[in-house]
Amino acid sequence: MAWNEWRQTAVRQTAVRQVRRRGRKATDKTRQWRRQLRLEALEDRRLLANSVPAITSLQILPTLENEVATLSGAFADGDGGDQHRVCVQWGDGTSQILDLATGERTFTAQHTYLQDGGFPVSVSVSDRPLTLGLVGLWNFDDAAATDASGFGQNGTVGSSLTFDADVPSTLGSGQSLTAVGTVGTAGIVQIPNAGHLETMRDQLTVAFWVKADTTTAAWSRIVRKGSEGSAARTWLVDRYGSSTETNVRVDTVGAGGVNNQNIAVTGVTVLDGTW
Repeated sequence: MAWNEWRQTAVRQTAVRQVRRRGRKATDKTRQWRRQLRLEALEDRRLLANSVPAITSLQILPTLENEVATLSGAFADGDGGDQHRVCVQWGDGTSQILDLATGERTFTAQHTYLQDGGFPVSVSVSDRPLTLGLVGLWNFDDAAATDASGFGQNGTVGSSLTFDADVPSTLGSGQSLTAVGTVGTAGIVQIPNAGHLETMRDQLTVAFWVKADTTTAAWSRIVRKGSEGSAARTWLVDRYGSSTETNVRVDTVGAGGVNNQNIAVTGVTVLDGTW
């Protein structure tokens, strides 16, 4: 669960559409913790030395007023695993966005022009944007727990937490949250619940930066969704006992209402005092 990032690039190509008229027709006791927390639904983000997508063909034929115009195109990208977004500006004040699956390099879009005339059609292709698929993003850069994903689930920062300029060198600048010897709600960031946080099912991605060492209390929570007092729908990432590793725990309810704790250990040293 390493931090991952997209670099967004875009290219643009323009055509002219001619239309002819036809009649009238969280984290207890974590010493220095995450700079950025991202919750992603069914998305896989990777750190890439990114190539620029380039449009290789674009075709749109003249059509009649009030009939469907079809635009088709293709593009190349040296990054074989990228996903892309195509944005079409139809020239009459309307636009259309197409999100393509991994590996797709062709696209088709359709539009109906209600008036005759000449319409400049603009097409751009870019890597899918950073926030696509995100259901939560808290980077703390504004000295608050503001949700930058667009869903607006802003968090409440515990009174014992402080903001700090100590961040991973790869990020260059920003802020982190520091919690030293704090417990309870004073030492956590609380995010309000919402429907889009409940509908994630079989797959999700949680990414964060954490800086802690072995003086951190055993089983300290780093990120948690749900209430452990009613753990039927709880998952969390925490310190694995007194080790230097972290683990992921998913709670389920078994026969007779017994709470099952399903734990997967990373097997990687995380709590070593560095980012």
